[in-house]
Amino acid sequence: MSGKARRELLNLITRLSGARRADVKVPPNPLLDAGVVSGSRSMYVWATDPALGVPGEHLGILAFHFTASDVAVMGGRPEYVAVNLLLPTGFTGEEAVEIMRQIHEEARLYGASVVTGHTGWYPGVSEPVAVTTVAGRVDRLMLPSNASSGDKILLAGAVGGELLYSLAHFRPSVLADAYGEEGVRRWRGYYRDLSVVDSAMLLSRRGLALAMKDGAEGGLVRALNDLADASGLGFYVEEEKLPIPPELLALADEHGFNPLAASSSGLLVAVVRPEWAREAVWCLGVIGISAEVVGALLGRPEERLILGPSGRRPFPREAEDPYSRLISR
Repeated sequence: MSGKARRELLNLITRLSGARRADVKVPPNPLLDAGVVSGSRSMYVWATDPALGVPGEHLGILAFHFTASDVAVMGGRPEYVAVNLLLPTGFTGEEAVEIMRQIHEEARLYGASVVTGHTGWYPGVSEPVAVTTVAGRVDRLMLPSNASSGDKILLAGAVGGELLYSLAHFRPSVLADAYGEEGVRRWRGYYRDLSVVDSAMLLSRRGLALAMKDGAEGGLVRALNDLADASGLGFYVEEEKLPIPPELLALADEHGFNPLAASSSGLLVAVVRPEWAREAVWCLGVIGISAEVVGALLGRPEERLILGPSGRRPFPREAEDPYSRLISR
């Protein structure tokens, strides 16, 4: 096995959720990336994620944003952080401090506090792993059940940006052969765009979204199918409007994978009312985030379509994320 567990296994794992408590409003769900607990005055979104297999120079930044993004797409704002650093025995104390410094600075930027954690060196760990748990209050919960047929699908960010960023660091020759050193430099610096915290919090704060999802592992294929399954709806997307970088299309053609399944942390998939769509795109543009309405939800859950120049075809229900195959070659 490689990467995130598949749906069938997650269905089994998420049922093993301990005691049933009335204050757990959203329990583990394979279609969602966070859970929700109700306090005496507020609801809190909880999420946890590991950061590993990413460039060490950005490990702490991504460790914060991978998890904070899961909180933000549920309508929460990151407030509390727990950090677990699992380090190989050859890792230095100075390197550990640098990872934590990055997490500290990102947390402070969003007004979040690190409240606990663990740091240790272990022979069984071959690379540094930063596991973060983030919790934050939510005023208006974003769930796929909020969506209805006719609501619009908005994308902000790039399909496959995470894959291109990783290739630029770990296999730069793959990009350099086709796009030169300038292409490599462009994607090496893409780490700040592997987050949906700002875009999701903006739409949530302004009341312009009903449900949201981060592209992350499995890309647009997994994100849209998860939203559709959770809402009980179908959808269509217009192929020519999808924000797919030309580098990704070229790689997909050369290596034989579906670009829509490429790892896409930083790609926000948002469901918005038709009358909100123009304002949502404009607001994101104001903060420098390109966004476009690319499709809409449909009443029949089995109807999942790509509309292209040559007509309509089924949107893939499953597709292999090429991340492991390309990075490990």
